[in-house]
Amino acid sequence: MGSIENLIPYLCIPIIYLIIGIILKYAKVKKINGFVGYRTNSSTLSQENWDKANSYFPNIMIKAGIIMVILGIILYLIFPSSEVIIMTYLLGSPFVSIFYIIRSTEKYIKS
Repeated sequence: MGSIENLIPYLCIPIIYLIIGIILKYAKVKKINGFVGYRTNSSTLSQENWDKANSYFPNIMIKAGIIMVILGIILYLIFPSSEVIIMTYLLGSPFVSIFYIIRSTEKYIKS
């Protein structure tokens, strides 16, 4: 089993996702703005789209963070000190999760 320091890289990005998701969930973004909230062309088209996107986005962000924490712990248990696995996870998981989050939120806006 690797040291606890080897687990930290697996948890950094998921914890950031969880923090952002929780903040956005409880600090509701009420009006369309250019600074805070889920901002895409489709989410800023109308107040209704903005409200839908910004009620859904924090939840999917939290779910992605939880999935990434679980995946990170599993990878840590299987490959406790593999730098290649750590780097692949650190570089790959944000791209995959952001793609999933955006795709899911855009699909929800259109529903």
